[in-house]
Amino acid sequence: MGDVRVQLAEITGTKAEDWFLFFRARHGMEAVFNALREHRGEGSVVTQAYTCITAVNPIVAAGLKPVYADVSADSVSISEVNYPEDAKAIVLQHTFGIIDDKNVSRIISDAKKQHILTVEDSAHCVGGMVRDENGPLADVSIHSFGGEKLLPTNFGGAIWLNPALDQELRAGMINNFEKADALPFSGRFAARTYRDQVRLFARVPLYRPIRNLLTRLGFFLPPIAQCERRGKNDLSPKLPSKWVRSSMDKALNDYDRYFDMRVKACAVYLRKLKGKIEIPALVDGTQPLVRMPLYVPQGRGAEDLFSAVRAAGFYPGRWYRPALFPGPDNPKIYNLDPELSDLPVTKDLVSRALNLPTDVNEAQAEKIADVVLEWL
Repeated sequence: MGDVRVQLAEITGTKAEDWFLFFRARHGMEAVFNALREHRGEGSVVTQAYTCITAVNPIVAAGLKPVYADVSADSVSISEVNYPEDAKAIVLQHTFGIIDDKNVSRIISDAKKQHILTVEDSAHCVGGMVRDENGPLADVSIHSFGGEKLLPTNFGGAIWLNPALDQELRAGMINNFEKADALPFSGRFAARTYRDQVRLFARVPLYRPIRNLLTRLGFFLPPIAQCERRGKNDLSPKLPSKWVRSSMDKALNDYDRYFDMRVKACAVYLRKLKGKIEIPALVDGTQPLVRMPLYVPQGRGAEDLFSAVRAAGFYPGRWYRPALFPGPDNPKIYNLDPELSDLPVTKDLVSRALNLPTDVNEAQAEKIADVVLEWL
């Protein structure tokens, strides 16, 4: 088994010693935000509501307050920021793997002038980092090997810490990383058998009681646990097991193949659908998007298109409909206005969101695009 940190360093042009591995990226994020609160006090973290709830739970779990900035329709990521007085950090998400280098670079530069921690969320694009001639720009960069991400792994996360980060804060983060526990037997079992369990659940009538029991016992780990809709992570920060590290290593060995597959699928979608349905402007067919984002016309139902693609035998997505997908049990825990009143672009995109799979070959992408065109 190779060293995952060495592979990540080679892909990103960084040093292996600055990478830290976790069972899930959200566990590493929680450790980062815990250190931020411990060293700089309570306050707020600017992030976006057009995201998965698991990207905000680490903020809430650390005792910090999420504050939401609107996104740009061109990149589906934060474009302009008005920092609250107590801002401690900003999370810059590369939604779907769309990397807006120019805009993110500007935001990072402005944030650092105000001593605001910059956290790059590269969960959708393992190895993707905004950089200049001297290297990556963010203070912290988050990379996910979780389910439905760029690589065909279901578990694993990696955190990169900028060596130029404030040394006291950096040391605090590393100290928290070192406190992460080994994965218990139940978690190791759940990780190794995850795919088999999912296949079994698909075949067994009345599977829900079985799944719920295994989940309560920790022997099945769903992508989003029920507690994760209530401001908590599924587990306290955990380290990856040997088997999970091996899976991460194996996937990274084929990084270029998975990268190319997704680029080719995106290029097909772009060629066939551009001008027919709304696609973010920065989608140019060269980035390996984890999903191809589409926004249905006003007055047409995104769920209707979802059903049409699903009926054709393919697996579309609803990211992120609703906001903080799949939606919090109590929005107040997340400091979220359910009406998204101050986030007009986010509100509009959420209402019309649908995404197409990119872990398909070009022929499959052609068929999926044809389904969309027929629906239109």
